[in-house]
This record gives sequence, C-alpha cells and structure tokens, in this order.
Amino acid sequence: METKIRVDIGSENPRRLIESVKVAKPLLYFQIICFAILNGVWVLPRTMGLRNTCLVAGALMSLYPIYQARSLFLQKKSIPLWCIGALFIWIGFHLLFLSRNSALQYQEWVSIWKHSAIGVIFALGMGISLGVTLINPPKGRAAFSRLSFPVFYFGLLLPSLIYGFKWILGHHAGQWGLEVMGVLGVYADLNFAYVAKTAYVAFCLPAFAAALGLLLYNFRTHHLFSLGSLVCLLTILLVSWVFDSENIKNGVAYSMGLVLIAVLLMAASALKGQAVKKFTFIALFMACSFAFLALHIEHNRSWHSFSADAKIALQTDQ
Repeated sequence: METKIRVDIGSENPRRLIESVKVAKPLLYFQIICFAILNGVWVLPRTMGLRNTCLVAGALMSLYPIYQARSLFLQKKSIPLWCIGALFIWIGFHLLFLSRNSALQYQEWVSIWKHSAIGVIFALGMGISLGVTLINPPKGRAAFSRLSFPVFYFGLLLPSLIYGFKWILGHHAGQWGLEVMGVLGVYADLNFAYVAKTAYVAFCLPAFAAALGLLLYNFRTHHLFSLGSLVCLLTILLVSWVFDSENIKNGVAYSMGLVLIAVLLMAASALKGQAVKKFTFIALFMACSFAFLALHIEHNRSWHSFSADAKIALQTDQ
C-alpha cells in the first residue's frame, strides 16, 4: 500500500514543499527498524558489522523517498540541506588540493566523513518518509502511532536500556552464578569494552528530550494522567539514572536545562486552563528534579571542586 500526496509547490507552508511523493509503508517500517538497531548498538564495541549493515541498508532504502521528493530541494527552505552537501564537497576539495597530510586526511574521509555522509542520506530519507506519513489524513497518522512510533521510541531508548542491562549483570551476575563476558560489563577504565561518557550523552539525551516533549504534549492536551505520560516519566528517570551512575556532569547539566525549558512551557500552558491540577504537577515535577540534582551533587565529589576548577580554567593570562 502506498501513500500519495499532491500539493501546490508555490505555497510557503512547509507541508506543501513536496509536489508528489509516494512512500510505501513497509519502506518506512524498514527504515525505522534499521534506525532503532543502529542507535542502540552504535556506542557498543565490536558491533562494526551490524552498524555498517544497518547504516548502508537504511541509506539505500532512503534513496527512493529522496528521489520522490526531489522537488523539495529546489525550494528556498532547503538551503540548509545544500549547506550540508557543500560541507562534504569542501572536505573533498580540501583533501585533494589543500591537505598537508593527505594520508591522514584520507583516513578521516574514509572513516568519519564517509559514515557521516551515509548517515545524512539515511536521516534525510527517513525524515521524508516520516513527514509524508504524518501529513496524511488521520488514518495514516493512526497507523504510524500504532506501529512505527513505538519502534522509533524504543530505538531512542535502547542505549539507556542496554546500559541498564549491562549494569545489572555487572553488579548481580556473581550472585546469580553467571559469568559476564567482557562486552557485557560496565567499565570505568580504558579497555576494549569501554564506552566513553560523551557517547552516553549523545545517545541517551535524545530519548530524554523526546520524553519531555511528549510529556509536554500530553500536558497541553489534557492527557497528562495516561500510560504514555507514565512511559515518559520512566524514560526521564532511566536516562537521569544513567547520567548519575556514570557521573556525567554535562549530561546532568543538559538534562536539567531541558527540564527547565519544559517547566516554563508547562507553566505558560497551565495559565490557559486547569491551572490547579497542572501547577500541582509542575510543583511535583520540579521538586523531584531538584531532589535528583541535589542527591547527584552530594554523592559525586567531583562536583565539589567544580567551582575551583572553573576559576583555574578562566585564568587564561597565567
């Protein structure tokens, strides 16, 4: 079954930037499954084959919707996409004509930049597929919510779930008489199975932001006390625990910044109706957030020297 949309290309409405797009629903499902697996295993060691398979397969499946939406790239609002393309052209030009260490830059091109280019194709094609599906009549949106969105959300949450699984094994496997393989452990020292803290920020924070966004949506649409909101709160709790367990200070700072923005938007929405119930929820949500922050700072002594370290870092003249 295919979805077809015909719109007026001359309108400035973002929904009318696609003149004629056809996207088969199985194609979207395949893209989302590839994304979920890729996002979940990207930071894990010894998963290069699985990562490359999902990345290349997703990019190949994205070529069709990109071709179908080719008229999109002739619009003024597509200038950011052309800028991304220009970045890769500049990198190639620099490699061929301006590089002082061609061997080193070539290695960067065939590793980091090659994967980045394939990832851009994957992301662009899946974004078009999602856009076409969501622009559909309510029946199309209901199908997406029922099938695709849970897989997409699970993919965002998968890095945090894998960390939790590894943490439980690392702390309780001995009690259960299990022997943990190297890649299934959580390590603080550098070894083949070590996962950098910055990787947890990059791959866990999107799930935190998505959960806050969905919670804000339910808040505004008066569906706050629902199963979806419970899932969002559990996601926020899980990601916050990952940051606390690994003592990732920038992860905690970013997440608290997102919480502050969400609370301000909730407060603005609460003024429009059901103020007592909504402000009660805001107060409880803020209290839990500040309690988590206080406990995190108390249990992680590295925060205690943060002010002194910052002062030293600012003394650039010495």
